[in-house]
Amino acid sequence: MRNRLQGQISAKSSQLGSLNNQVQLLQSKLQSQTNTSNQVNADKKAQLAALAKREAQNKRETQQQLAQSKLKTQRLLAQNKLESQKLLATKQLLAQKELQAQQLQSEQQQQQNALETKALQAKNKLEAQKLQQTQQLLAQHKTETERLQARNEQQAAQLLEQNSNQTQALQVGNAQTQQLQAQVSQLQDQIATLEEEKANSEQQITQLPVFRQPVSATAQLASTNSPHKSLTTKGLKFGRYFALVIGNQNYKSLDNLSTPKRDAQEVANVLESKYGFSVQLLLDASNIEVMKAINNLNSVLGEDDNLLIFYAGHGSRVQNGATEEGYWLPVNAEQPPADTFWVSNEFVTRHLSRLKAKRILVVADSCYAGLLSSAPGYLFMGEDQSQSEEYLKYKLAKKSRLILSSGGDKPVLDNAGQGNSVFARAFLQVLKSNDQIMAGPQLFLKLRDRVARGAKVVGYDQVPEFKAIKGAGHEVGDFFFVPTS
Repeated sequence: MRNRLQGQISAKSSQLGSLNNQVQLLQSKLQSQTNTSNQVNADKKAQLAALAKREAQNKRETQQQLAQSKLKTQRLLAQNKLESQKLLATKQLLAQKELQAQQLQSEQQQQQNALETKALQAKNKLEAQKLQQTQQLLAQHKTETERLQARNEQQAAQLLEQNSNQTQALQVGNAQTQQLQAQVSQLQDQIATLEEEKANSEQQITQLPVFRQPVSATAQLASTNSPHKSLTTKGLKFGRYFALVIGNQNYKSLDNLSTPKRDAQEVANVLESKYGFSVQLLLDASNIEVMKAINNLNSVLGEDDNLLIFYAGHGSRVQNGATEEGYWLPVNAEQPPADTFWVSNEFVTRHLSRLKAKRILVVADSCYAGLLSSAPGYLFMGEDQSQSEEYLKYKLAKKSRLILSSGGDKPVLDNAGQGNSVFARAFLQVLKSNDQIMAGPQLFLKLRDRVARGAKVVGYDQVPEFKAIKGAGHEVGDFFFVPTS
């Protein structure tokens, strides 16, 4: 039993040894597998690390590429912005070049205008010299007349004295009496000759051209007793007619004129008696009286009314940069260039634009009156253009602001019109002889050549002008003279 148990124990021990060997083998195999697994894990970790490293590198490369792309984009944007700036600068440079070209053209035009202005100034200077020569000639003739008059008076006194002496000598003898009679006859012939010379000198003085250029008034609006009535003829309503007539002749600081008061009075009379105007007549008016009369028209005139302003007197001009400003000179005006009391064209234009009257005509018989407008002159169809009913209706519906100047922007004559100025005489002749509805352009065409011919008689060129007053609200209307008697 014991042996059997020992045999079993031995067998068991052998089995146990075999099992231990198997266990060791398994442990060795397990260790080998563990080592292999660890190696695999290590390889996988290395691969993962390599992949992570590669991924990080790829990420860095991608970021670098993105940064480079962003930088390149920024560079392209900057380059595009720079190109845009260059394009804008090119456009600005082109605009500057165009502006410089325009400025150059404007400068060339200014130079041309300057040359024309110098030519006009030279022409005006020449005219001023002619005027001065005329005034000097007038002064010489006046001095000669005074000398002749003094000589006549002296010779008359001498004659009286000689006659007295000769009368006393008559008592001496008949021979001396006859001699004295001969001397008296001779002296009488001399007196007659001197009287004839004096008359000729005075006639020459009256024939010399006098210009309306310089080296207390009443203010009753309506002189008619009847109320202002609207004029209707041919079934057309022409509205009421008003006139402000100014004649400045006797100046305080300037040379007096000889015809404006008579011109103004005769114009006022024919406007009132033949054409039914309500007339306000100002004679020898100051600047305040003229401006107040123009201002007062605001409270009198209605939208369908007609206004005629007639001015006769001195006129002048002042150079303001590249332009010239014209003036009417009241009787209290000072010598140029002291223009404190002068009535400017700008004042007249500003007030004409404010007046309600549908139709306004300014008739200015003064030097440089044409400067009241810088608009171009009228284009005329002729003296006999038709006045159809349709034409009148069309014109009556439109505003008119017109000027008829006696000589444009030049000096004009104060005499040579047989008691009137050469312009006033022609103006009055046309108004008096007219017997039908007459528009402003027709009036101008009828008197223009008369004025030119009258001025040429005394060797002077004077041509009236007819224009729209620029900046006063002129449309395409006209001014009509409608006889009422």
